[in-house]
Amino acid sequence: KANSILNETSAWTGFTSLVGFLTVFRTSQAYARFVEGVTSMHKMRAEWFDACAAIIAFCKISQASVEITLKFQHTLIRLFSMLHA
Repeated sequence: KANSILNETSAWTGFTSLVGFLTVFRTSQAYARFVEGVTSMHKMRAEWFDACAAIIAFCKISQASVEITLKFQHTLIRLFSMLHA
């Protein structure tokens, strides 16, 4: 069969163009979602850092003993650092 679909170059051109467009479109959508996720993660880490810094700053006016305050601060830093892992 000389006129089969496999020998039609316009059909293959249209098909490959469509597949190429869909591949590029889906890849760009996936990359945009990835960038949005990374940006949100960085914002969340910054908020955790700010929260930890504020709690450490509040410890300076604590009326508890220095030993208890230091133990609390060290525990707090360890817990917040586990959030970053």
